[in-house]
Order: sequence, then C-alpha cells, then structure tokens
Amino acid sequence: MLLANENTESSNKDSIKDSKENIESKSQDSNTSKQNAKSNKENKDSKDNIESNEKDSNNIESTTQDSIDKDKSEKELKQQEKEQKKKEKQLQKDIKKAKKQKPLNILPDNNPYLIDYTTLDRKYYPFIQRSGKFYDSDIKETIRKVDIAERKSGVFVGILWGANINVNTASLLANLDSINPLNNPYITNTNYLLFGLKIGYQSYMGQVLPLNTLGYQIFVDIASSFGQGAVFYTTLNIGLLYDFFETNGGKFGATFFINFGFGSANITGFSNNNIYEFAGKIDIGLGVRINGKNKINFSLISSVGGMQSYFVSGIPSIGYEYVF
Repeated sequence: MLLANENTESSNKDSIKDSKENIESKSQDSNTSKQNAKSNKENKDSKDNIESNEKDSNNIESTTQDSIDKDKSEKELKQQEKEQKKKEKQLQKDIKKAKKQKPLNILPDNNPYLIDYTTLDRKYYPFIQRSGKFYDSDIKETIRKVDIAERKSGVFVGILWGANINVNTASLLANLDSINPLNNPYITNTNYLLFGLKIGYQSYMGQVLPLNTLGYQIFVDIASSFGQGAVFYTTLNIGLLYDFFETNGGKFGATFFINFGFGSANITGFSNNNIYEFAGKIDIGLGVRINGKNKINFSLISSVGGMQSYFVSGIPSIGYEYVF
C-alpha cells in the first residue's frame, strides 16, 4: 500500500514536471510569436518608411523636373515670341517695299512655270509677242524690261545753265581771207549767263525701237542769256535716247542723246532790226540717270542757228530733269 502511494506520488511529480515544462515551452513559444510579430511589424513599418521615402523622392524629382520643364517651356515660348515678332517686322518691311515697287507678276522660283499667267497684266502681251521668245525665262526678262522702261517713261520737266558763243557765219564766209585769228571780230564775247527751262515727254516703250534700250523724247524749251551778246531762243524738239549702261534694276544708268529742234531765235547785235527769226537747233550729249527719276544732262555739242542772218550760237550747258 505504501509502495503504491509512492508510485502514485512519483507519477504525479513527473506529471507536474511535464506540465510545468509544457507551460514554459508554450510561454517561450508565445514570447517567440510576440517577438516575431513585433519584428514583422517593425519590418513592415521600415518598408512603409522606405516606400514613403521613395515616393517623397519621386515627388521631389517630379517637382524638380516639372520646374525644369516649365522653365524650358517659358524660354522656348519667349524665343518663339521673339522670332514671331522678328518675322512680323520683316513682313511689314517686305510689305512696305512691295508697295513701292510695281508687281512683276512673277511667282517664286520653285514654281515650274515662273509666271502666273492667270493674273499677268495684258500690257505685257504686245512686247512678249514682238520679242518672239516664249520660254518662261525669256518672258520673265521681257516683263522686267517693260517694268523698268515704264518707270523711265513719262512727262518730264527740266532746267539748264550754260554759256553761248555767237558767230555770224555770213560775214565769216564772206571775209574768210581777211580774218585775223588773233583778233577775230566775228566771235562775240562768251556769255556765261544762259538759263533755260524745258518740258516734254519721253518713252522707252515703243513698239519699233528696242525695248528699254532706245527711247524717244519730245519737248519744248526756252532759254535766254543776259548781257552783251545775249541769245534768246524757243524751240520744239524731238530726240533719240540710247541707254548704253544700266544697273540696279534701272535705277542708275547712262544715256547718249541727240535732239533736233526748230523754232525762233535772236542774238543781240547780229540783226539791224533785232528781229526774232526762224532757227534750227541741234543738241548732242550724255546723261546720267540717278534713282530712276532724276537725270543730269551734259550738252557737249549744242548750237542754235538763225535762217535769215545766218548766225550760229554754240550753247554748251548742263541741265537737270525729273521724270514723273
């Protein structure tokens, strides 16, 4: 009986010991679980922090990039506005320049036909037909010549200043053998006070003469000098113009001219009754065209002669003309 009790007590002790060990084991497992849970939570928090930091970093980068893009966009916009203003200014200049010039009706060079025939002014057609050249390049050149010739043509007015040297040719021929070259009574004193005016019309657009190269002019002039050996004349003239040099689209050039005229003239002292007699005139010289409309003429060989008293007056002069 006592043995049985001892065994029972021993068994109970073992059971208690096992229970205690189980409890301790469970307690350890519980602590381990808590630690694992805490560790997992810390890992999760750390991960969240990392993700948050990455998001913040991405946001900062995105904000920085947006700022850079915005600055770049503003610079590009300012540059575009600047270029646009520059183009507008250039366009205004081109418009002003185009208004001053007469249109050629010529399209840009990238147009295969060069010329817009649908809007081409009909004034060009007679000159195109007369040229006998119908390639676009030839027609383009004809149009250019017509436009230049048109600018050079029109009503003109002019003034002149010069001198006159008078000779009575009738007396000179009658007494040719008795003339003393050192004391010639048949040549009066040179008069440097010759002034004159002229008004007329000139054209380089004739259908017979070469376009823009040869022209003609018709004008009336009146001139008078003052003092001893004065001459006075007024004549109706017709002349031929030859532009042998031209540059800058016809704005500048050089002209040879020859004019013939008839009218009335008088030289003081060569006529007993001081009458105005029928007279002829010839004028040969060179002209310089400036800026298209202005011309300076140099009369190199010029004279007017009476048909009754047979006087001749040499009248070299320099003149200015403006073509409207």
